[in-house]
Amino acid sequence: MKCFNYFTFKLNPVTCPKCTWTGLGKELSNGEFYDDSYIAEFNCPNCNTEVGFIQFPMQEQVDKWEKENPGKKTGWE
Repeated sequence: MKCFNYFTFKLNPVTCPKCTWTGLGKELSNGEFYDDSYIAEFNCPNCNTEVGFIQFPMQEQVDKWEKENPGKKTGWE
């Protein structure tokens, strides 16, 4: 399973390793969410295979990314 970049994965292409479905990260289905580690898994919308995960960033990481990437879309809007 791949670790996605929280800030960019929704707008990047993703391919399922099982059924070869291809689409954007924002088209993936929500999988498990782990409260203790703030990790969210994402599944293939075609075969429900776990494709990847993200770990939600700390506020300092968000502030740094926004400063380094002013106005850049993330797909979370």
